[in-house]
Amino acid sequence: MEYSTVGVDERLFVRLQDGEELRAGIEQAASDVGAEGGWFIGFGGLRNATLWFFDQQERHYDSIHFEEPLELTFCVGNFACVDGSMFAHTHVTVADMEGNSIGGHLESAEVFVGEVYADLFDEPVDRESSATPVLDTRQWLSADIEASPETHPETGFNLNHTDV
Repeated sequence: MEYSTVGVDERLFVRLQDGEELRAGIEQAASDVGAEGGWFIGFGGLRNATLWFFDQQERHYDSIHFEEPLELTFCVGNFACVDGSMFAHTHVTVADMEGNSIGGHLESAEVFVGEVYADLFDEPVDRESSATPVLDTRQWLSADIEASPETHPETGFNLNHTDV
């Protein structure tokens, strides 16, 4: 396990507009205010959403796409500058019109309406010095995912890692 304490420098409120992309909007807002790291929560309504899921038995990622309107019942994640650009590692739980819920990593989603609240850390998040492998979801969200039982092909994440 690794841990450290961080202070909260400022709080950020983001109201996303109809048609904006959720994850890109979070990244843009954090970048615009000069954030170097933080965490966020949010809620709202989405459409055209794509989520990723990790199949623990088969040890690979699968995606599912929803074109229909969804209620964004919970959104949580963190953001940091990675290779010079802001990236928001975003998890969501969404519900359909029948009340069925599903959650996963958010690849993309068009906002109908949405609000995000973020705590901006008072120091940068250092993703490179960690001894624990970091899931660089920027790569696997845009890659054709086929992982081996040992490591993820894009991130090198040790899928059998048990020290967390």
